[in-house]
Amino acid sequence: MKSYPKQPKSDNIKVLEDWKKKCEAVKKYNNAIEAEKKKVAALKETVKKMKQK
Repeated sequence: MKSYPKQPKSDNIKVLEDWKKKCEAVKKYNNAIEAEKKKVAALKETVKKMKQK
């Protein structure tokens, strides 16, 4: 998981837009990691059920 960048203290619109883009990229990355973890957990559960039979 990546952490979000600190909000800049600048009032420059370009700086704030760049910061917003970086935050969105981090959010997208973290969501992809979470989705991958859910897939792995579901696969492990399936394998566990197959072994019990």
